[in-house]
Amino acid sequence: MKLKNLGAEYRSLYAESNLLKFLAAPDYYFNDKLELIKNDQTTTVTIDRKLIEHCPIVIKRYNTKNTWHAIRRTIRQSRAENCWIYAKKLEELGIKVAPPIAFIQEYIKVGLKGRSWYLTEYVDAPSFATILNCENNITDQEKVTEKIIETPVFFGTTIFHMVILKVATSYYLKMKSLC
Repeated sequence: MKLKNLGAEYRSLYAESNLLKFLAAPDYYFNDKLELIKNDQTTTVTIDRKLIEHCPIVIKRYNTKNTWHAIRRTIRQSRAENCWIYAKKLEELGIKVAPPIAFIQEYIKVGLKGRSWYLTEYVDAPSFATILNCENNITDQEKVTEKIIETPVFFGTTIFHMVILKVATSYYLKMKSLC
């Protein structure tokens, strides 16, 4: 989907009129009426409980920090596009992730990439930090001996640093792009 200075991809399963309007004009709908989770120079994260019926949505806007950042992002995939691609790949591998709904890419000036948006279903679950800090009868010694496995993971030309953290009988996955 390409509209004016925006490009978007979305899953047709979620193609309701409100979502399509949002994809065409995210700034209009991305406002102070949404539940704000985070707002800083690099990202703004909100929850919209009305965009899709019976499905709260997490909307993460990746802000462009400066001109150099816009130039770098023009020759690479945007952060929202990376999230979109790798969430779908992880789903294909059978790894549970918040279901991806859409991503939007803004283009500014002479084809430079501007801000981008990534939309997922809201998953009502404890945060990674909460899980690590929970007191479910894990002794200090057990916490120290938690197994952390670090390995490079390749998706196409992107190398990820994957950390699998074992806490009690559960495993948690965190991936960060190395390039």
